[in-house]
Amino acid sequence: MKKRIIFGLVMIAVLLGVFWADWKWENSYRTAHPDANYSPTAGVPLAVIFLPILWIGFLEFAKMAGGVGVKVHTKAGLAGVTLLSCLPVIRNALLEIVSRIMQPNADADIDIAIQCIKISNIITWPLAIAFAVMLIFLAQMIKGRLEDALRRVACTTMGVMYLGLFGGILLLFRIRYGMEFLLMFIAAVKCTDIGAYFTGSFIGKHKMIPWLSPGKTWEGLAGGLITGALVAVLIWRIFGSNLQVNPFDNMIEVAIFGIIVGAAGQFGDLCESLMKRSAGVKDSGALVPEFGGVLDILDSPLLAGPIAYVLFTIFALI
Repeated sequence: MKKRIIFGLVMIAVLLGVFWADWKWENSYRTAHPDANYSPTAGVPLAVIFLPILWIGFLEFAKMAGGVGVKVHTKAGLAGVTLLSCLPVIRNALLEIVSRIMQPNADADIDIAIQCIKISNIITWPLAIAFAVMLIFLAQMIKGRLEDALRRVACTTMGVMYLGLFGGILLLFRIRYGMEFLLMFIAAVKCTDIGAYFTGSFIGKHKMIPWLSPGKTWEGLAGGLITGALVAVLIWRIFGSNLQVNPFDNMIEVAIFGIIVGAAGQFGDLCESLMKRSAGVKDSGALVPEFGGVLDILDSPLLAGPIAYVLFTIFALI
């Protein structure tokens, strides 16, 4: 447990360093352009660092698929992960490019905004997903033909959606709501993991799903959700009151957010456990000492990301 805590603290320090660099990058643009409503380069440093991590995660997924006899289309899969995960950053930068090209008259702000939105809407998730899936089918037609086509295409597509689409939603979360709220989300999800681990280790007695994850207990889940809610409230208290975009009105809403995304993260962890047990492996990889592979770390935020994004949107509307 001691080594696990040490490596965990190291990962937290690295993560905070990455978040700080991305935040500084955006702030430098806002300082140079005080009238700008948004930063077209927001999320770029995070995407540059996050993308190789997603690639490694996809390769771990491909290796697990190989363990059950399915040969994933690696190159097409990596291309799909790149396209889907980077889509929010590309689209955000495109808005700035288009606005500069289409700004002959400073008084035409409304018309420019409408045109920018129309053009940016061409690059959408459905189009990107369709293109990624077509790449996978094309790879099968060229290399595999009819050999195990259904399983190979289906498994590769799942890996691309799991790493690429859900990874892209995390970047969209950062661009739309800011680094501070992405930090709150990540902290709530991972601290739910931490709280569940320690609570379950000390007082856990009733197993949740012994055949899938023998170490998880109901007591651990309760302790984890409480921890996630408290951490979310703490971060909101530190950053939330100073932000222009703040969907929460009070601590109760923040606590509800922490509990829901924490629960979604725990389900994401169970989903990855299902894949690992099917492949007959304990960890998805061995990249991170004491923790396993990239998927062992990203499993909870990846599936909880869409839930968090929807919750933020709902709380912003009510």
